[in-house]
Amino acid sequence: MSQRPKRNTCKTCGKECVGREECRACYTNPQKDGTPKEKEYIVYCLYTEVEGVFYVGCGSNLSRLKNTIKECEQKYHANSMKCRYIHGCQARRIAIHTWVVCTCSKKQRAEEMEYALIQMYPYALTNAALNWHPMKQLPAFLGGLQQELEGEASRAKQENLADVRRDLLSDVQPERLKRALDAIIAYNDAAAEPSLRWHINEEIVCDLLGGQPSNEKRYLVRRYLAGRRDEITAHHQKHRLAWEQNRKLMCIAEYVKIEPEASGKPPVES
Repeated sequence: MSQRPKRNTCKTCGKECVGREECRACYTNPQKDGTPKEKEYIVYCLYTEVEGVFYVGCGSNLSRLKNTIKECEQKYHANSMKCRYIHGCQARRIAIHTWVVCTCSKKQRAEEMEYALIQMYPYALTNAALNWHPMKQLPAFLGGLQQELEGEASRAKQENLADVRRDLLSDVQPERLKRALDAIIAYNDAAAEPSLRWHINEEIVCDLLGGQPSNEKRYLVRRYLAGRRDEITAHHQKHRLAWEQNRKLMCIAEYVKIEPEASGKPPVES
């Protein structure tokens, strides 16, 4: 039969211990004078210089204070008001400070002090436990962060869309439309064979202008052609043009070239 371990009396604190001359507390945490190190409990606060204290807590040692911000990275705590507050401060680069209010030798005393501090700042704290009126929403300097980020993203998107729209419609400015239509008319008048001529319509003009197609671009072309309908009808009757004549293997841009825009500067005399 196995023998039970011998029970001794700790030579340091006098408590009963098993299998050794010192109890576990005295053996692992010896003081210089030989007495066991007493366990300390701290009561601490988290605060910013913007709106002061926003969290009160207590723990067994200083490691609790160091880990209180790191725990916000865990998925279990990520949605808590304290973590949202800390993440908001980090996003705005607002420093979070810690302050040890007091140290207690007994856990009950530390918890009593924590409770008393929470009752002093009920509405301003993110504490959910022991607090009858916890913070319901982030303060003004943090609460608008998400809306501000969404607003910036929306403005950037609108500016990007405006740039894209400007690029798409640069080919359908009235002056360029005029030069494109005049180029087709001039080409048809100069063509030696009827099969080389083009029937003028919205699709042909858009192909000649090039660029990316869009409904707005086609609408602007259609509206411009409608303004010169009589001239286009007379041109079609002159050369007896029909839409079937546009069935060619090559694109119109291979035949017709738009004259470059005039600079408007007078020629330099030599």
